[in-house]
Amino acid sequence: MAKNLKDQILDAAVKLAERRGLGGLTRTMIAKAARVAPGSVSYHLGDMDDARNAIMAHAVVKENVRVVAHGLITNHPQALAAPEALRTLARESLQPA
Repeated sequence: MAKNLKDQILDAAVKLAERRGLGGLTRTMIAKAARVAPGSVSYHLGDMDDARNAIMAHAVVKENVRVVAHGLITNHPQALAAPEALRTLARESLQPA
């Protein structure tokens, strides 16, 4: 079954956030990565504050350690509310090897 457009956008945005962090994302970047029009990003995710919240929530659901780690550094509420096991992995990923 094909995923819906919102999930397609969120999946692309989480991948971008892995490399650039949430604060480095723009609507245009997300749209390009998701292969949709910027208006589709706005329609499905709202303004950029809402989009960043949706991206972090999606990262938590998908257990994306790297994005959640960034959220912990920036005290993002959804990262701070992630399951303890995911927060632990995220914190551990921040430690030098």
